[in-house]
Amino acid sequence: MEGTFVGADGRISGYDLKLTNEQPSDLVVFAHGFMGFKDWGCWNLVQDYFVKNGMSFLKYNVSHNGVTLEQPTDFADLNAFGSNNYSKEKDDLRCIIAQIKDELGDQIKIHLIGHSRGGGIVLLMADELKVTSVTTWAGISDIGKRFPLGSELENWKQNGSRTILNGRTHQEMPLNYTQYLDFVENRQELDIKESCQKLKIPVCAIHGDADTSVELKEGLQIAEWTKTSLHIISDGNHTFDATQPWNSDVLPHQLKEVCDMTIQFIHETIQL
Repeated sequence: MEGTFVGADGRISGYDLKLTNEQPSDLVVFAHGFMGFKDWGCWNLVQDYFVKNGMSFLKYNVSHNGVTLEQPTDFADLNAFGSNNYSKEKDDLRCIIAQIKDELGDQIKIHLIGHSRGGGIVLLMADELKVTSVTTWAGISDIGKRFPLGSELENWKQNGSRTILNGRTHQEMPLNYTQYLDFVENRQELDIKESCQKLKIPVCAIHGDADTSVELKEGLQIAEWTKTSLHIISDGNHTFDATQPWNSDVLPHQLKEVCDMTIQFIHETIQL
């Protein structure tokens, strides 16, 4: 089922929901990463794989990721992308969870999965949302280190915006300085370490040892702070061999391994 929800700043965004039955007791909610979207690469296959293994699954677009309802796989709204920030992504997750609980019932147990930047978001929001478990796939552990320093930061302030190249689409993606201001103004609420240390629910952290986008040490930090063990994917890159587009109907081996680990973890959590 495809649907919409009202996210940060009242912006309407899309989600996909597949249920194993009309009244599931548990639901997986997946948060994508930076320069990602719900239909990126293998995420549709991932959803199908979880459902095949008995788990209802929802994936959604963060409201300011740059795609639109009309163009769900293209960065067609760069103004929205430029004005995104971590607080907005927290609000998006808050909004989609509230809506889905209204639709499926407040008793449903939520299991969050976040990839990359989405991993940081689910860790930040897990306690507030009273979820049952959290899994990070190549998750970030530190928001502050995502921002430039020194003269680069000062130039960003002076110009009000900077751009980064999307290597896949070759678009110059804008980043407004307000993204940094949001971090400064909400530093405590965006402290992933502090959020991790507060968690009293099961956490599963998975990371590839060949990840060049989010270093392995960030996964190790998440595991340390949540008092769990890091599951390391040998030769695993940032997307576990998934690419956009993905033209096969079979998951890449590394990503299937990640899914299997996560499914086992959630099944074990349900049985606690």
